[in-house]
Amino acid sequence: MAGLTHDLATERIVLERFLAEPRWSRPALRVALHDIDPDLIDGALAGLIVAGLVTPDRTEMQLAACVGHLAALGMLRET
Repeated sequence: MAGLTHDLATERIVLERFLAEPRWSRPALRVALHDIDPDLIDGALAGLIVAGLVTPDRTEMQLAACVGHLAALGMLRET
């Protein structure tokens, strides 16, 4: 993952997808976000994983339970 572009705007878009649907495979996410460069998506995923907002699995990634709970409590707001 070295050399990936870190883009907060793309992280926000990817996180919004996870808030709408908490489980994604990397290929499905790339299809859903077809208008965004795949390298930016990979960089955003790396940033979200490092921050603990998304947890990787063998074939899928999912929204961390704490983030889903914060969203359910209405603690997340758009900026």
